Amino acid sequence: MTPAYSERCNEHDGAGGVMKGGNSQKAIEIFQRMKRDGCQPNTETYTLMINLYGKASKSYMALKLFNEMRSQKCKLNICTYMALVNAFTREGLCEKAEEIFKQLQEAGHEPDMYAYNALMEAYSRAGYPYGAAEVISLMQHMGCEPDRVSFNIMVDAYGRAGLYEDAESVFEEMKKLGITPMMKSHMLLLSAYSRVGNIAKCEDIVNQIQESGLQPDTFVLNSMLNLCGKLGQFENMEKVLTSMEKGPYAADISTYNILINVTDGLAFLTGWKNCSSRFLRRICA
Repeated sequence: MTPAYSERCNEHDGAGGVMKGGNSQKAIEIFQRMKRDGCQPNTETYTLMINLYGKASKSYMALKLFNEMRSQKCKLNICTYMALVNAFTREGLCEKAEEIFKQLQEAGHEPDMYAYNALMEAYSRAGYPYGAAEVISLMQHMGCEPDRVSFNIMVDAYGRAGLYEDAESVFEEMKKLGITPMMKSHMLLLSAYSRVGNIAKCEDIVNQIQESGLQPDTFVLNSMLNLCGKLGQFENMEKVLTSMEKGPYAADISTYNILINVTDGLAFLTGWKNCSSRFLRRICA
């Protein structure tokens, strides 16, 4: 093997290597140089690049490479199809994601749980929870049982759409099937009720988290802090801050942004100077 040929072949591995190292721009440069040097990208190379553009929210470039593969008679495998499905999913382009999903099936590939979950996520991000519900029904019909990720996607899909009761129904169904909700599951349900300002339900969810042996993290406490602030419940904000001070989780940038936002709006609250809340006295001092 001549050195020149060896060097050209190594460009396939080079593009993948720098991608795994997080240097996407360098990977693009290597990919372009590869083609200029006459080294034809293979299935793995194209799939890596489609995935790269997908993560960069450049689905149009991912699709361009996908079509280029076809024109070059380069074999598409299930990973290639899923890289493009995920590219569209990240941008909430559910119709395009479903189109590629169908092409995957037409090519003789059997969708797995990961594939169905990706399509569900596309509908969730697009704001179509009932579309996601149809996917999970199809998934079950095809004998592919939903996992915790599947249910989390559905909780999030309904929560994003303000359908908090549907979100909770999915959450409860998950438990009935013996799938233990983890922190993310609780957080998604918390977000659903937080969107509609149901502080009592949010407090109940935080209690459920603690009762299940999980510890509320900074995200959970920030969600409660933000909701209490929006509703003007400063005594409850004080309680949340106290929990953060006593617990293992430190305040982060979001915590301070919430406090700044609430403090900035206090001047518009009628009679705020007469409020006896220790929280108000702390931040208005």
